[in-house]
Amino acid sequence: MLPPTPADAPLLNIAVVSLRRRRSKAPAEDDEARDAVHLTQTVTMNGDGPRIDFPLPTGTMERVFEIETAPGRLARRGDDYKLTVNKPTEEEQGTGVEMLTFYRPPAGDFKLLLKVDTPTRGYRPRSPRRATIELNAWAAQISEADGLLTPAAAAALAALGDIDRFDLAGYADPGFTLHLLNPRADLSSLERTQIAGDQRLFRSTARLSLPGECELTLTLGAAPAEGSIKKVIPSVAILDSSGWSSATGGPNVRGPATKRQAASHWTCLRH
Repeated sequence: MLPPTPADAPLLNIAVVSLRRRRSKAPAEDDEARDAVHLTQTVTMNGDGPRIDFPLPTGTMERVFEIETAPGRLARRGDDYKLTVNKPTEEEQGTGVEMLTFYRPPAGDFKLLLKVDTPTRGYRPRSPRRATIELNAWAAQISEADGLLTPAAAAALAALGDIDRFDLAGYADPGFTLHLLNPRADLSSLERTQIAGDQRLFRSTARLSLPGECELTLTLGAAPAEGSIKKVIPSVAILDSSGWSSATGGPNVRGPATKRQAASHWTCLRH
């Protein structure tokens, strides 16, 4: 990473600088998990204070893919929330009300990721990876650089210490996301350097290691429509030795008076 000019110091920079496989030898194709891909829709809901019950539109329950209560933190069904249908009373009419119930009130907005029924082309491979986050602080004095780096490193370790997913990259069209699942942050190195130049400039560096499972999702759009067989129509053709044939639907068949062979044919009509 190129250092800033002394005029721009003091300066702090935090970035993911690498993502590498955790094994020195690449695994066989069968060793990498690959899941099906679904088109998804994100719905943001507001958690307002002590509220724990949130009614959902009919048909939402079966579409819930995941619930993100805070950036990188996913709610677990059965431990953090439940999905139920509140049946109407005898006096009430209509169908039951689908309900999302948290065991603890969510602290602010949360997101529902809902599956869309449209068939989708794409893939979602998962494999063990290690991400490296680098924090660099530049200043005219080494003590000033240390003063910038220390609270930033502490805040990064605290933020990454108990998350379920670390978002690395994303793009809308084509649908592309790169996540690190269940990362566990650790401080791997600390370094101090004096930058060569006419004016004094020091750099303090901290590197954080995040081993986890990398999940790459690529959505290529709707899959081609699949046809279904609507009707099967049987027919019979009489083949003679010359290769000519005559189709028949009954007992009266005309054709050359040569050796003949019956062959069955099936015609499939598709939607």
